[in-house]
Amino acid sequence: MYWSPLLSAALSSYRLKTERNKEKHSGRSVKNSAHIFWRNEMNNPNTIENQVLTILKENTDARNDDMKLYLLVCNRCYQRYENQDIGGLPFAVIMNCYKELHLPHFESVRRSRAKLQASHPELAPSPEVQRGRKRCEHMYRTYAKL
Repeated sequence: MYWSPLLSAALSSYRLKTERNKEKHSGRSVKNSAHIFWRNEMNNPNTIENQVLTILKENTDARNDDMKLYLLVCNRCYQRYENQDIGGLPFAVIMNCYKELHLPHFESVRRSRAKLQASHPELAPSPEVQRGRKRCEHMYRTYAKL
């Protein structure tokens, strides 16, 4: 399997973090030996919102499913640096190395979607999904009061 330079750097960074964590608990220190890639652009809410808006306009399935939306956002972000889909990487690598892979937080994408769907009614999800989200919102509000 071909490992791109970005993925190799991400895995190296993850291994270094894991090693540091082990060393931290054992009392020894570890010197920084890996170059960690990180760009602030995917931390920028405007950048995330623009990506989400483009995807919601192009893909009606993404309006109904946050996981599908997140996959499409991740593909766009990753393809800026590599010439392949994020789906070709192991799930554990994606979850552990999302910063090094220049991926946004899932919650940032979800919040951007909610904001955009509130301000752009033409991007709203299906009525069935809207009802389900309302039920979940009510359920979580009740849970938060406990």
